[in-house]
Amino acid sequence: MLKTLVDTILLINRKERLGLIVLQLIMIVTSFSEVLGIASMGQFMTVVSDPSLINNDPFFNTLYIFSRSNNEIDFMIFLGIIVTSVLFLSAVIFTLSLRYIHHYAQKIGANLSSDLFDYYMQSNWIFHTKRNSSELISNINSECARVTSAVIVPFLVINA
Repeated sequence: MLKTLVDTILLINRKERLGLIVLQLIMIVTSFSEVLGIASMGQFMTVVSDPSLINNDPFFNTLYIFSRSNNEIDFMIFLGIIVTSVLFLSAVIFTLSLRYIHHYAQKIGANLSSDLFDYYMQSNWIFHTKRNSSELISNINSECARVTSAVIVPFLVINA
């Protein structure tokens, strides 16, 4: 599988390799957003389990003053809204990155199909006499789709 993956990466053009770098940057942003969401949930649970941290911890005290809450319950509701917003934003970023992964993989698959079609069209007449046209069409449609769904997409998802 690794050899197939390396061969596939070697087949893509420069623009698609640049897209792979962009994809890596998107995955880094996605990872940080997920870690931030998990960390915010932990901090929220800490404050809910021990409300005295609002006055004792400098970070929560500053946030309490910033929120202009009247009491600890109002502050916990404010903090809960912030945590929910962070988790929602993290989920949106993850969904968009997953969409980009699948879009990018399908674009690579489409370009592989196009390149294979061009190769077949530029082949000489003898090449076409030795092969059935349905076999060539099957290679373009089926095999490129299989490479996309069985090699490229899983690699990008595992990488994510």
